[in-house]
Amino acid sequence: MKRFRDLSISRKLVLFALLVAGLALALSSLAYAIYSHFNVRGTLAENTRTLAEVVGKNCQPMLMFGEGYEKEAQEVLGSLRAKGAVTWAGIYTGPPEVKVYATYRRADVDASEIPGTPPPVGFVDGRYRATTPITEPGGEPVGTLVVETDLTEYWKQITTSTLVSLLIFVLTSLVATLVAIRLQGVISGPILSLAQTARDVSAQQDYSLRAVKQGNDETGFLIDSFNSMLSQIEVVNAELAVARDHALEASSAKSSFLANMSHEIRTPMNGIIGLTRLALQSELTPVQREYLSMVSRSADTLLQILNDILDFSKIEAGMLDFDPHPFSIRELISTVAKLMAVRAHEKGLELITEVDPRLCPVIVSDSTRLQQVLLNLVGNAVKFTDQGEVVIRVKLEEETTDEVRLHLTVSDTGVGIPSDKIDSIFAAFAQADVSTTRKYGGTGLGLSITVKLVEMMGGKIWAESEPGQGSTFHFTLKAGISEETPVEVSAEPLKGLRLLVVDDNATNLRVMMDLLRGWQARPVAAKSGPEALEAMRLAVRQKEPFDLVLLDMHMPEMDGLELAREIHKDEKLSASVVMMLNSSNLKGDAERGRAEGIVATMTKPVSENELLRAMVTHLRGRTGKAGPLGPVPVAQSRELVSGLHVLLAEDNKVNQTLAIITLEQMGHSVRVASNGRQAIELYGQEPFDVILMDLQMPDMDGFQAVAAIRESEQGGNQRIPIIALTAHALKGDRERCLASGMTGYVSKPLDPELLAREITLVTGGKVVVGAIPEHAPSSQQPAEAAPMADQVVESVSGPVTDLIAEAAPAGELAARLEDMAEAAPAAPVSVDRDAFLKRCANNWKLAQTLVGQFRETRGEMAANLEKAIEAGDGAAAARAAHAIKGVVAVFGAADMVATARRIEELGKAGQLAELKSVSASLLADCETLVGVLERLQAPSKPD
Repeated sequence: MKRFRDLSISRKLVLFALLVAGLALALSSLAYAIYSHFNVRGTLAENTRTLAEVVGKNCQPMLMFGEGYEKEAQEVLGSLRAKGAVTWAGIYTGPPEVKVYATYRRADVDASEIPGTPPPVGFVDGRYRATTPITEPGGEPVGTLVVETDLTEYWKQITTSTLVSLLIFVLTSLVATLVAIRLQGVISGPILSLAQTARDVSAQQDYSLRAVKQGNDETGFLIDSFNSMLSQIEVVNAELAVARDHALEASSAKSSFLANMSHEIRTPMNGIIGLTRLALQSELTPVQREYLSMVSRSADTLLQILNDILDFSKIEAGMLDFDPHPFSIRELISTVAKLMAVRAHEKGLELITEVDPRLCPVIVSDSTRLQQVLLNLVGNAVKFTDQGEVVIRVKLEEETTDEVRLHLTVSDTGVGIPSDKIDSIFAAFAQADVSTTRKYGGTGLGLSITVKLVEMMGGKIWAESEPGQGSTFHFTLKAGISEETPVEVSAEPLKGLRLLVVDDNATNLRVMMDLLRGWQARPVAAKSGPEALEAMRLAVRQKEPFDLVLLDMHMPEMDGLELAREIHKDEKLSASVVMMLNSSNLKGDAERGRAEGIVATMTKPVSENELLRAMVTHLRGRTGKAGPLGPVPVAQSRELVSGLHVLLAEDNKVNQTLAIITLEQMGHSVRVASNGRQAIELYGQEPFDVILMDLQMPDMDGFQAVAAIRESEQGGNQRIPIIALTAHALKGDRERCLASGMTGYVSKPLDPELLAREITLVTGGKVVVGAIPEHAPSSQQPAEAAPMADQVVESVSGPVTDLIAEAAPAGELAARLEDMAEAAPAAPVSVDRDAFLKRCANNWKLAQTLVGQFRETRGEMAANLEKAIEAGDGAAAARAAHAIKGVVAVFGAADMVATARRIEELGKAGQLAELKSVSASLLADCETLVGVLERLQAPSKPD
């Protein structure tokens, strides 16, 4: 039936005509067949009876004379031979005595078929029998004649009539079909024309088209109505176009106003925030410090409100971008937790993270938007919770071959939300408490923005809450699965080790136990210091002491330092490695911990990778299972090696400068080689303690240079440590570098802390150990310039040593970076100001130098990429894009890094057609980035 409904109207009309004609013909043929059947049967019976009567009269004399005339009767019956349909005939005497007097049978009929007495008459067994009595002239019966015929003639006539009926049916159907096809156009033509006009209007969006009227019937009325409707739509569209233009003008004016307002407000706000934080670091009276702290908090709140308003305006205008890209969900959760840790710890709250171990390491979504959602929810949880905990959980809800569905929750033990207010809190400008005496501030925009962001990520958001018991905000999202895998530390060294976890918070304790079990360790939980001591003594008595003790700093009855002191005093217990998690991050905690035997103090919340690295690092050599290590971040202790003579092999000027300043601030001297061949020459001329080797360089790459250096070391007793520097950070890259003869691995853009830790690991700490200054000071702490190295670097254009002393206050540089980002709101290129600030170590002159070097070298890098594309050399294009990626990553231009990575993939795959268009986008972004970065060259001085 569905197929019939989908047919065109012309075909339906033809089928209807055929159906009606066919039905009429079929009924007529059936009536004719029934009539023919009875007519032929009646004719056959009548003819047979007539024949019997005629033959019976001819046989009357023979029977009247009695015996002796059988032969004559036989001859009379023989005349029936002329009738081919007669099968047999018989004369029976009687009554009273009935017997066969004479018979006739056709040649194909057996004599046994003729009965001894007259059989039943009529249609029997496919034949017809007729009988007639033979009487004397007086009417006295003397016998009976029976004649039987077959139905051959009957069937011939029936077959003939049936064939005639079928022929008539077929011919009539053909004629009806032709007539229906010819006539259906009268009805379907106007309708089909109207349908075609409707399709043209829909496809072309041209409401000036009109359907042609072909008659004044109902179809004509329909066409007139359709044309009238088009005229009305045309008028309405014209009015809407005018209204749209006015709305676009108004929206553009609003966007321009918001952009100007943003810049005008945020610029002085950043100055207020920066100068206030600098003032807080100076000598102040308690009252002054309290007032300035209130100013700082108020400024932060005002800036957050402004950001919410701008985001809400972008959502209303449909201008909020969604940029899916690969990222590590675990690292993002860790980043969110660290960003909110200070606020949580100030209120004495436990901030806990729990990520499903089944979750793939790298997903594809918009990390910026996801982080914004989490920061809003976690920020609200911290704001509305005075005691207890805030827990961030990520669970894998569903997974396919190329997509995952995640379920994230943010739970707190705060004030809760009344049931009648839960739905309304997600509306714009709505809050659970709207009274003028409300305790908590805010615009009520955060959750409204969060709803839109979650919907953009293919999910939904809802909340569960009970007043006084806390709230749980749930949201889901859909994300792709990336083939990339971040370099991670192997948990193999922890397999089978006995670990003791001490924490008074039940949730934190459960999460940590699950994490350690996932690493195949054998953890034991203790809820207090005395319980931990008892567990350790029991383990010693059972000759299964704990390999490592992970304790919490803040616990009732006995805190972490007191517990560590008791462990350190007991010789039987002090063999265990002791590490501490601290939520206060007070200055001096790490030093006091080391005095009590604590090897590392980490600030909560600590990421899984950071905790694993620290454990593996400090257990190395104790179990004989050192295992492969990734870059280990700097812990609270800043005691790292310094005073090394470093050979830096790097061809990019921007990366050269950044690496040199970073190394010199660590207290190392540096020599620079622009390619692998120069590195080999310098290595042969003077001794070095460590080599930092870029992998992709002209003339000779890093792998070739390492192979040559290792070959020259054959026969000697020493192998110089070589650390790979690469913009790649995928699974297998580290193993490939180590297999080629390198000792360590650091991904670009360089992180000073990771580089310092890796240098310490590969050199074994055999040189003088000194304190390393903070390379990424918080906005509340001004950076101090590191001591200059005596070695003058010859390979970098321009002097470098004078950059070290040019450190700007964190607030001032942050404000300058904010000015840069806000000055071009429509630019498609953005920089990560926090990451750039960290890499520059608040060194304003270094920031200027890096921008200037990028401006000078971007033309050469762009030319290399264009030349490779013109030559159709995908491999060369990949190398050129890799060079650009390494530079723009320094400025935190994540979009450009992703584009350059895409060009690398296309170049390696030989997809030159797509490569050209993507490369054009990257080169255009390079020019835009120059314009954005040049705003750093001449910033306005704060008043």
